[in-house]
Amino acid sequence: MNAASASAVDLSILLRERARLIAAVTAQIGDALLICPTTPTVAMPIAPLEADQEVFFRHNGLTLRNTSLGNFLDWCGLSIPNGFDPDAMPTGFMISAPHGRDKAVLSAGLAIEHIVRG
Repeated sequence: MNAASASAVDLSILLRERARLIAAVTAQIGDALLICPTTPTVAMPIAPLEADQEVFFRHNGLTLRNTSLGNFLDWCGLSIPNGFDPDAMPTGFMISAPHGRDKAVLSAGLAIEHIVRG
């Protein structure tokens, strides 16, 4: 299904199932925080992205993969820079939690940032 062919009933089902999934994941994670890489890869040079639309969309989808989950689940999140890869490209990790846990995410981020920075 694509947006052009979706009906009001389809949208209603999608929104209901999304709400069900959000509730299930929130119940499962409880008060825990999710910590994972912000992106699964480091940024690639801009020239190949500008030169080839297929390369751009493939890399863009991969880059957004980890953060998109939190967006879909209506979570809050914070990315913490944590260094560089062997090619001097920046790396980072994100701290995420269900909706309304912003204070816990920010508190954890501050505590962890002090450790990462030394």
